[in-house]
Amino acid sequence: MNEARSSLGGSNAGTQTASIAFAGYNGTAEVTSTESYDGSVWSSSANMATANSSFKQGSGTAAAALAGGGLPSACEEFTGATGPVTAASTLTTS
Repeated sequence: MNEARSSLGGSNAGTQTASIAFAGYNGTAEVTSTESYDGSVWSSSANMATANSSFKQGSGTAAAALAGGGLPSACEEFTGATGPVTAASTLTTS
């Protein structure tokens, strides 16, 4: 990874050759960084809207993922490496 950090989310969003890692704690503060992985190289991607760490849930794929919980508690969606990461405004349950 390009930015050293702990308590990040996204470890279960993707595959061995396509994944993302988002937010986390860099030892000083929570960060908004998002990085994508193509199987060999980590690259910077669109940052999250809110600095966050200790995510309780990350799900989806490298192209479309959700991050939930964390400190502070938030829910955000990732819509692709070139699209912005935005705070989710509508969540539904079924």
